[in-house]
Amino acid sequence: GFEAALAYAVAAELQYNPDDVRWVRVPFNAALAPGAKPFDVNLSQFSITDQRSAAVDFSTPYFDVTQAVVTIRTSPAAAAKTLDD
Repeated sequence: GFEAALAYAVAAELQYNPDDVRWVRVPFNAALAPGAKPFDVNLSQFSITDQRSAAVDFSTPYFDVTQAVVTIRTSPAAAAKTLDD
């Protein structure tokens, strides 16, 4: 997907070959937890928050999106104006 293509492009810019890229599955919370990691770079679609920024260093975002909740008109959630609703 998108992150894989980006990882290979970053590796190429850093003079690495595609075979040098090693993929490691890490649960979402483990990627943000303090301590040593089994990877050098994490490419994921994280929302950058103050709490997460206290735990890890973020680069400049490579993907920016407005978040939304989508539902069908007949759902009780259709009347919601905020996430608290």
